[in-house]
Amino acid sequence: MPWWNRYLGLTNQGWYQFFGNQTLKGEIRYRDFYLLMPPGQTLTMAALTFVFGDLVVAHELFGFFGAIVPALALYVWLARLFPVFWATTAVVCTMAVYLRRCSADTAYKAPV
Repeated sequence: MPWWNRYLGLTNQGWYQFFGNQTLKGEIRYRDFYLLMPPGQTLTMAALTFVFGDLVVAHELFGFFGAIVPALALYVWLARLFPVFWATTAVVCTMAVYLRRCSADTAYKAPV
């Protein structure tokens, strides 16, 4: 097994995939385990695990495409309204803010 498909260190310590696996085992969220996120994320990870198995790369590629598709849609929309340079600059800046916000929202925060 290649190194990139062996460990769960690529995302938030594997919480999403862990909760998806718990759902596949028949555990019920909020009753059998504490859920740190909306249930849609757990159901998505359960579906990906059901279809692709425990391959970490499948979950990572799903997240990658989840970021690429809005970027491409934004670029196509902006390229029709503005020059290519400005459309590209706007998409790069928007995706940098979007990806930074996503990583900050899902990072563990100690209780206050």
